[in-house]
Amino acid sequence: MFNKLRQRYKNQVKSNQNRLVNAIDNRLTPIKQYFVEKEIAEILLHVQQRTPENPVLHGYKVYSMVDEDGIIDFLFGKIGGNKTFLEIGTGDGRENNTHWLLLNDWKGVWVDGSETEYNAFNRYFGKTIFPGKFLFENRFIDLQNIIQLYTHYKQFLQTDEIDFFSLDIDGNDYHVLKTMFESGLTCKVICVEYNAKFPPGSAVVCSYDPNRVWNGSDYFGASLTAWCSLFEKFHYTLVCCNVNGVNAFFVNNKYMESFVQYPVAQLHQPARYHLSDRKNGHPASLEYLKNVLAAY
Repeated sequence: MFNKLRQRYKNQVKSNQNRLVNAIDNRLTPIKQYFVEKEIAEILLHVQQRTPENPVLHGYKVYSMVDEDGIIDFLFGKIGGNKTFLEIGTGDGRENNTHWLLLNDWKGVWVDGSETEYNAFNRYFGKTIFPGKFLFENRFIDLQNIIQLYTHYKQFLQTDEIDFFSLDIDGNDYHVLKTMFESGLTCKVICVEYNAKFPPGSAVVCSYDPNRVWNGSDYFGASLTAWCSLFEKFHYTLVCCNVNGVNAFFVNNKYMESFVQYPVAQLHQPARYHLSDRKNGHPASLEYLKNVLAAY
């Protein structure tokens, strides 16, 4: 009896603590957001002074992490295209780089290695294939499957050149993209995650491991300098990095006449991962997307 009472007391204390933490969090959220937005505004003011034609100045958040939606919109406002995309590393879709594109008449493919995220999407939508519009696949990407899969995704999208390609697989990104380039990959714009811990001039790449899963440490991906060296070999140029130092955007040199080329050191954004807490309205859902895909 005593043990049951003691356990009940512990559960009650824990429940009360959780309620208190949530209440404090709710009170602090507007304050946190004020300082997040203030810091972003200060960063962009500095960017404007140094690189006035930098696409990051046009960034905004709808369903992306921080400002990627606006950057992508700006880039394709300059380039145009057939509105096709491939995003590898999407989560369940509530926060990624291409959800907003799907709501704006693009067609594309999502790929994620998490069976949990994929199953959650499948349960909510009832399917993962919407012919002529959208495909969501559960795949763990490695060097052995990427070329076959990329060919499959181009066939689904009925294009030889996907307009926008976003890659974020938390580790083997550099090696996967290098293999794709060597097999003839061409896109208009490519977005990759870079390891912002390492400043410009440091060419750092983690080794390839077909079973790599990010362990939460600083050992992941590649530095911006390493990425730039790879992209330069295949005729792409860095045009911007987003404000929290996560994503770098490269444009095919065929379309660079629309952009100013700045030195890498001026475009590099350091790691400001706390800015990933940026909010935009109420919590994101898949409901608008479900309405759009219902027609397919």
